[in-house]
Amino acid sequence: MTSCPTCGQHVPAKGLTRYPIADSLRHNERATSAVRTGEFRDVQEGEWYLSGAIPEAYRAHGHLQGPFHILRLLPAQDKDL
Repeated sequence: MTSCPTCGQHVPAKGLTRYPIADSLRHNERATSAVRTGEFRDVQEGEWYLSGAIPEAYRAHGHLQGPFHILRLLPAQDKDL
């Protein structure tokens, strides 16, 4: 484990950490998990961000002040569904 240079949280040293999706997906979104984009900033409405004591992906339903790790959804493969 290493520390994130922007927030100081412990993060895996290598590879992509997949975070479970805690919020509802829109009808046109097909994903089973999310990964960090490397951005650490205020969240805009509709963006996905990392939060929680057990980190999970949430969609911002409005602008959130205070920095969060921004996420992107990983497209689901048919075998993942």
